[in-house]
Amino acid sequence: MVNYWMHRITCGKNASLYAQQLLSGSKDRPEEHYMAIGWSDLSDDTFVAAVEEGGLDAIDRRITDEWGQKGLGHSRYFLYNFMCQMEKYDFVVIPLWDTFCVCRIADDKVLSNESVDLTLIESLNGGLHKRDDGYLYDKNGNYVDMGFYRKVEIIENGIPRAEYAPQNLYSCLKFRGTNLQLSASVASNVNQAILQYRKNRPINLKDEIEDAAAKTVLQLVRERIQDQKFESLVEWYFKKLGAVVYKPAKNSCATEDGDADIIARFDPMGIEVMVQAKKHDGQTGDWATQQISTYAEKHKGDCESRQLWVISTCDDYSEAACSMAEDKHVRLVTGIDFSKMILEVGIQGLTL
Repeated sequence: MVNYWMHRITCGKNASLYAQQLLSGSKDRPEEHYMAIGWSDLSDDTFVAAVEEGGLDAIDRRITDEWGQKGLGHSRYFLYNFMCQMEKYDFVVIPLWDTFCVCRIADDKVLSNESVDLTLIESLNGGLHKRDDGYLYDKNGNYVDMGFYRKVEIIENGIPRAEYAPQNLYSCLKFRGTNLQLSASVASNVNQAILQYRKNRPINLKDEIEDAAAKTVLQLVRERIQDQKFESLVEWYFKKLGAVVYKPAKNSCATEDGDADIIARFDPMGIEVMVQAKKHDGQTGDWATQQISTYAEKHKGDCESRQLWVISTCDDYSEAACSMAEDKHVRLVTGIDFSKMILEVGIQGLTL
């Protein structure tokens, strides 16, 4: 089972900027990424091996040896999570000031200051080095508290919190502890944030409300009204826009001459819209596109500009319909599209 975590890489004293470089990749080793934690007082391979075998008990024994019972605080669980609970392929969300990074743990190795590649540490901007005492120091001789490391793969970096983190994820990013296992709902928020970031679609309350409301409108249209009333709804929509609407008589032309359910004229603009209205679930095929395009070819009209539409309650259109629509210059409107169009003009005056 893949788990999701939040983990802070502030580490200990003087370490935050170096930990961020390790995560992003140093200028000499940009392809290598590591997340870090502090606890450099415990950072040796003997301790790593003991924890691999004994888990939290091994951590408690070492802390007791180093600092006595006063060292057995809640924070040791953060070290335990980092060393034992976070596993290969788990996802980790890392807060970075006003952004966040999402990465995946690359392997099950926990590195200490004995086993980490020192050339990587030394390549960090600022010139870290390890002294004989086993601790890391910067070029000014300041002690830097990084002690343990996990190799990670960057999924996305630099995602702005305010624009892409829903409330549950945003709250988790503000958690002041070092790390935290995320719930399934927050994990879903993480995946959604990645997807929206890649599409360059930040959270927009208007869009969220519109999307949610459109789903309800579409459900009601599908469940409450039959085919003829759906045509009346399309007619009402165009009248609401200010068009003069005509409805060609049924069977007024042969099948081979095509068909239009509604003709909406915007005379001041010289625009005429010919519409096929279909009350379909699932997918709408190319028949409606063929009918409206054929009708337009047989009935030329006198408007300066003509548009051909198919409006359906469908989820989507078939590949054949899309291909024909592109060739014949027909606009295909899905059920969600039309529901949003209804919401845009408002429902005042709707009596169906």
